[in-house]
Amino acid sequence: MFNPASRITPTEPEKELRFTRSRQAAGFAAVGGLAMAGLIVAAVNHWQAAATGLTPTIAWWWMIPLAVVAAAGFWAAAFLTVHAYLLLTPLGIEIFPFWRPATNFRIIHWSEIKRLQIDEAPPHLTIDLKGGGGVVLSLAPLTHRSRTLLRRALEGRTQGPDAS
Repeated sequence: MFNPASRITPTEPEKELRFTRSRQAAGFAAVGGLAMAGLIVAAVNHWQAAATGLTPTIAWWWMIPLAVVAAAGFWAAAFLTVHAYLLLTPLGIEIFPFWRPATNFRIIHWSEIKRLQIDEAPPHLTIDLKGGGGVVLSLAPLTHRSRTLLRRALEGRTQGPDAS
């Protein structure tokens, strides 16, 4: 049973917070849905043409790319919704890129971070490192609610009672 008192607050540094590309996934789901609608229209056209003995107005082979685009759109939407983009862990911030996230991820330890800044137009996170350099991450794949939660979590972890 759901217990609201047991919810994780974003400022608890010993907990792991996962942020996914849920906003980006919505676009892929829409592409998959449009391709599926086109596939249904082409299939109905062929079914009606076969039933009446007429020539279909849409070639049969158009169903193949529509099916591929629909499957790819729905797969990408599911993948982006399930897999992490950013993880806030007790060690630091783990960043998972879109391509090959298992091999190309990067971890930035809390001790390496000099300054964090979240800007809203366009939405991005700037991480300045103590040794020089930094990282700029687009937050466009995150929903506005997730960006608000990310801001609270980063403030709680960098300016909390244990921050140096």
